[in-house]
Order: sequence, then structure tokens, then C-alpha cells
Amino acid sequence: MTEQEQKNRLNDIMFHAQRCRLHDDEQREYGQMGLGITIYFYGGGSATGQQKVLEVFRRYQERYGEFLKGLFFDKHQRFAKFTIEEFEKSIEKSKKLALQDEGLEAHLSSERWGDYATDYRCSSLTTSPTGESEYNQLSYLRLIFPIDWLKSKSKQQEFEAWIEYLCAEFDVFHGYAGLECVLSYGYEEWRPHEYQVATHYYNVMPNSGAFMGKLTYTDAAKSISWYTLLGKSLFHRIKPQVWHRLAVQYPEIIVKPRDNGVFIIKIDDLPDVGDAAEPLPLNYQALNEALRPILKAVPNRLHGFYEAPHFNAVKTYYWAHRWDNPNMKDGVLDEAGKIVKTHPILVEGNEGVRVSHSGIWQPFNHDGEAVYLEKGNLFPEVEKPEDLLAATLWRLVSRDDGGTLFVVPDFRTR
Repeated sequence: MTEQEQKNRLNDIMFHAQRCRLHDDEQREYGQMGLGITIYFYGGGSATGQQKVLEVFRRYQERYGEFLKGLFFDKHQRFAKFTIEEFEKSIEKSKKLALQDEGLEAHLSSERWGDYATDYRCSSLTTSPTGESEYNQLSYLRLIFPIDWLKSKSKQQEFEAWIEYLCAEFDVFHGYAGLECVLSYGYEEWRPHEYQVATHYYNVMPNSGAFMGKLTYTDAAKSISWYTLLGKSLFHRIKPQVWHRLAVQYPEIIVKPRDNGVFIIKIDDLPDVGDAAEPLPLNYQALNEALRPILKAVPNRLHGFYEAPHFNAVKTYYWAHRWDNPNMKDGVLDEAGKIVKTHPILVEGNEGVRVSHSGIWQPFNHDGEAVYLEKGNLFPEVEKPEDLLAATLWRLVSRDDGGTLFVVPDFRTR
């Protein structure tokens, strides 16, 4: 990017950052745009792995201690006041718990009680050393920094240094770094705001429920971002010629390998907000197309709480495919293409949900059998895999009235 392009991009980010704010009458923010790094990694349950996680917390505290006001380790019921003494006691107790087959949950925050959005936060949730079950092998680590870091070249470099450090130290399966919607620790009340941000800005990650990713994204990645982080098992599922084609067509997409086989993929010098009201950046669409085989095609809800309808399973599916473009092939957009983006008709079959069309319905998020259902009847309970932490998502595969089986995706809440 030229210097002028960087200035324009930065101004654009800061303008939209203001529009992402959610605050009370005293200007205390419940939601804001921030910079974040999230990784899902193997080995976090062992005593050695948890020691690595605690070293991240120590580095974070040493660097940003002047901003920290609250901490939350396993022994606390909620945030305690941050002091060096309390921090050291929590670190030592966590080391002992790791030797007793306990998982680690820990948070450092620039917000005292966890009631407001933070400029700085370090959070982790690991599996236990033996693993609670065969489905619980990933651990989670997330760092948050102020959006104003983008105004400084040295802070941009510091952000990237954290990414490189984490990718070098941990056996990363996948992760992402860049713009995100930062909510308070007690985020449940503010999830509608996060949903609105995510539907307006495709590259601002909805991340309040990111800790659930260690269960939801065990077989595929969540999304692309400014930085997309891939472990060797995912990276090598993409054919070499695809990476070569991306490098030729989009030289601003940089692929950087670490010695341990983790790959860092960066798009441009500064992130794009992905404003849904404007033409979406082609480089993000091209990377999304290239990585589609390793992105979660049918994820569970982005939020695991059923009283929040905004990111139900259907809207989460729309979000997961937000960068898809049917007029792009092999990274090249057909400028004259007229194909309208559509998705299959999907319904999340929770208790009390009724069939919208008479016809054949097929479970979409597991391998259940197709069944004939009458309009107005309740969706049936069907057998599903034990590891599926979600209701059955039904797809309409044929309908008695001969109508369409596809809809234009619509994020708007009904």
C-alpha cells in the first residue's frame, strides 16, 4: 500500500470504529472495535503446555501492567483487583493445579469488574492434562489491544510480534488476528450489538464466544481475517498451486511459515473493515475462496445461548459464508457475472419450531436420514452425533408446492 492508501485506510477504520461503539450516558463502553489475536492450539492441557500459557500471561503483565486493573484465575469467583502480589499468587496456584489434572482458566483485564469493554485483555481456557473427552483436545488463548495501535508503526509491529511469538511457541491448529468487536466480560446482554456490527462489517470478528471455538472448530477453521493462522495439517490440505496462484494474483497476500510448521497469512499493511454497504475487497474474497475447503461450512451457533436469536444456526451459516462470491473462480472475479448469491432453505429444529414447507427435509449438520414432513408440524427429534453441541439444522431438499429450494441470505433480525 502507498502512504496515501494507508492514510485513507486508517481514516476509514477509525471512522467505522466510532460507529461500532456502544456506551452508556457516562461514555463508558460496553462494546468497541479493538485489535485481537485468537489461537486454538494443541498441548495446552499438559503441565508444560499450561506453563507456556502462563508465560504468555507473565509477558502480557510485564508489558502492560500499568493498564491492568482486574484479574480472574480459577480460584476467583469473579474479577479481583489486579496487584502484582495477587497475580503472582494466582500464577503459582495455577501451576499446582496443572499437576493435579486441572484445566486452566485465566483472565487479565484493563477493566476492574469485567462490566465494560476493555482495551487490554489476556484470556485463556485450556483442556485438562488428560482431556475431558475425546472431543476436547484444543485449548484457547486470546489477546486484546487498543484499536489506536493501528495509528503507530511501532505498535503495528508489536502486534505482529505477538502473533509471531504465539505461532512459534504453540502448536496452533488455527486462529485469526485483526479487527474484532470487543464486549465486556459479561457480554450476554450486549450480543445484539455484536451481531449488528458483524452484519455491517464482515472483517470485524464477533468474538465474545470465542472460547467455545475449542469445541466447535476442532476439524476446520472459523474464518479468514487480516491475519489468518493455520497449522500445518490445515495448510497442507490446500493444494500448492492454489497458494502459488494467490501469490501471483494478489501480491499483498503474504504467507509466512514458522519453523514449527504454523503459517501466518496476512492481507495488506492494514486491515479492511469489510463494509457490507460497499464492494467487498477482492483479496479477502479470493483468500476465502482458496481456504473454503478448510473453513467450517456448517458451524454451530456463534453464541451458545438460545435466548439470543441473532446468531442462530441459520444466521451463523450466513456469517460463515459472508465472503463467498459465486461470480469468483480461481481468485478472479467475473465482472460481468450475474449470479445471485443464494443459500439453501435452512431451519434450526429447536423445541416448538414448526415445518415451513411440506416436503423432504434432510439434516444439514449431521448425517441423519431425510424424512417427509408436513407444513405446520413440529420438527421431530432425531438421533445425532454425541459431539454435536447443537440442535439439528434441517435443509429443505424438495417441496410439494414446487417452489424454490434457495433463498438470498438476509442477516436482518426478524
